[in-house]
Amino acid sequence: MKMSAVIIILTILGILITSYIIYSHASNKKVICPSFSKSCNIVLDSKWSKIFGVKNEIFGFLYYLFIFTITGLAVSTPKIILATKGIVSIAAIYSIFLIYIQSKKLGHFCFYCICTAIVNLLLFFMIAIFNQSII
Repeated sequence: MKMSAVIIILTILGILITSYIIYSHASNKKVICPSFSKSCNIVLDSKWSKIFGVKNEIFGFLYYLFIFTITGLAVSTPKIILATKGIVSIAAIYSIFLIYIQSKKLGHFCFYCICTAIVNLLLFFMIAIFNQSII
């Protein structure tokens, strides 16, 4: 399987997760957590769930949509590649920070947040570390 296909699959997973959270918040419904993770809403409603006043899932959705679009359109100019590496690096660092917050500050974990952190770290390793082409 081509690496671009794996990147597309990961971004679709991220889009689905963030879309579900966005939908739940927009419709004033609680996020339904898996039985082993009952703390999703505690994490998603915490003061750490926003940056610059915007919910993290909105940034996440836009991030995944950007990576999906760049990969799907096979855009590979040097500036786009550099920007993409920078963006996946920021996403990975922020994901690690949020896992730390869940662990040390909140004492609760969100299944969906952990899933998106894993997706972000995989995208980081594939694109920024292993220098895989996004096309």
